[in-house]
Amino acid sequence: MANEKNLKPFTSEQSHEDAVKNGRKGGKRSGEVRRNKKAFKELAQTILSLKPTNKELMGIAAAMGVDDPDNKELVVIGLTLSAIKGNHNAFDRLLELTGEKEHTTDEQDKQADLLNAIKKAVKK
Repeated sequence: MANEKNLKPFTSEQSHEDAVKNGRKGGKRSGEVRRNKKAFKELAQTILSLKPTNKELMGIAAAMGVDDPDNKELVVIGLTLSAIKGNHNAFDRLLELTGEKEHTTDEQDKQADLLNAIKKAVKK
């Protein structure tokens, strides 16, 4: 999201050439950010597809019935173990990954409103 304080809108105080120059700078920066995001995504995908070398993690995966896991599968196993130990965030993430839980911003807003209403009612 843009920082409104840093934005300089086109106004009558700014010449057309300056507006074009500033727009070009924004376009170049936007392209740079997109390329960085793409490179990071490709790196993450590469690392997740690699075969792990940690024998302890491989043993845990084998004990859970996963033969020859890649790093992505180990991440899911790690989330599962964390959720089993009581980590609610890990449990929520697993539900989202499996499609059993989908929260939109509207749903979250409704839940927050409901929670606030309950808090107010309890205080009365």
